[in-house]
Amino acid sequence: MNTIQLTNDRDRVLFAVTLVPVLLLVAFVAIAAIEWSRNDAAVHAKLRELVPQEVLNQPTNPNVLKQYGMTVDRGDIDQATLVRHAQATRAIGLLSYEVDYLQSLEGDAVSYGFEFDSLPRLAEIYQRAEPAIEVIRSHLELFHGTGTHDFFRSKFNYHIRQRDFEQATESLKLALREANTAIDVDIASAMTQSGWKIDQIETIERLFAESSASGVETERDPQMETMGAVLYSIEWLQGDQPTRYHNNYETSPYPVAGSTRFAVLQFQIDAASMVGDRATIAGLKKQWQLEEKFYETLNHNIDTALQIPFYNVDDARHLRRRPNIEWRIRLANNKRFAKTAIAIRKFELLRGHFPESISQLSGIGFSPSEAVDVTGQTFKYQDQDQSPSGAAILGNSSEGFDGQRAIAWNETTESWRRNLTVEYTELFFAGSRSESDVSPSDEASGQ
Repeated sequence: MNTIQLTNDRDRVLFAVTLVPVLLLVAFVAIAAIEWSRNDAAVHAKLRELVPQEVLNQPTNPNVLKQYGMTVDRGDIDQATLVRHAQATRAIGLLSYEVDYLQSLEGDAVSYGFEFDSLPRLAEIYQRAEPAIEVIRSHLELFHGTGTHDFFRSKFNYHIRQRDFEQATESLKLALREANTAIDVDIASAMTQSGWKIDQIETIERLFAESSASGVETERDPQMETMGAVLYSIEWLQGDQPTRYHNNYETSPYPVAGSTRFAVLQFQIDAASMVGDRATIAGLKKQWQLEEKFYETLNHNIDTALQIPFYNVDDARHLRRRPNIEWRIRLANNKRFAKTAIAIRKFELLRGHFPESISQLSGIGFSPSEAVDVTGQTFKYQDQDQSPSGAAILGNSSEGFDGQRAIAWNETTESWRRNLTVEYTELFFAGSRSESDVSPSDEASGQ
């Protein structure tokens, strides 16, 4: 049997130089493996604190998920009705491409100075859509705006252009179910036109208040928020689905380190705890701090050395919530802007004149505290009711600005206003006696 004979000090040194790196590598891998196992156990322990065992055992069971609001309850609706509804939604989605094309043509025509009247063509599209719309209306609880690509928002604006406020109100019932942010500004803009009736305005006010799309400031319970985030990625968190997380990790047959999964889980828990404060500047500041802490802990544990491929911080950039918070603040501002515009028109219809100030809106049940911009200051408002037609001006910020976003974020009010509002908008409200509403007989009689 051959043995290594270390006959002198030089041989011993060479042997040590050769052996020590191997021993260090083995020790490193062993420590990393122990850390992986420890962090994996921590993930499962945390999941057991957050999620009932039945969910951990059956994370994709629809009956289990329905309990936590992760699926749509279709009740006793038969399969044929579900198919018809799906077909109708698909038909609306296809027609929406025709609407988009016409609107793009109209935009190009305006840019090049040509006249292009899209209204007759839009009328024909909306006429063809009626059978599908009736199917959707027959089971409105099934419609959540998915796949219609803002079709009903476009239809709402079409009827506003036609000054058909009754049909506009009907279209709004469906438009508010579509997942878009521009409808709020569209509603505010529609309020500038004269000719509305008080019952139409009150209907819009009610629809806007009840709409799930207007619930940005009414957040879910923190526990339910956490549950929703965890359920969405539970198999990945458990280590049972190593290939993808939210479809952003590159495909890999290898698992992700326990410390990475634990950092993501803790981030989801911390982010959910911000419920109720996510549409505010204070919430945005907290989110910045939370993300900085998240990136400091992500992929910095020794067990990540065993990941193949070696994921780095950039692989989790999709988890950032800061853009989501900024979007929420902007959307909340748009909704307050729309609510204020509705209240101004309602006041004018009930009292016969525009309010002298935002504070007067309290007289019709509107809280002036809702008429504030992203910095908490009251929207810019000017009453011009002494003009012949009666008019008012409402801005979506307490002060106007040129529309250029601030170059850098800082703690100044101007920076918050510019970066979060993005674009300053001013609405000019026409009075009930605007020139467009004065009939020829009125002009002849001098009324």
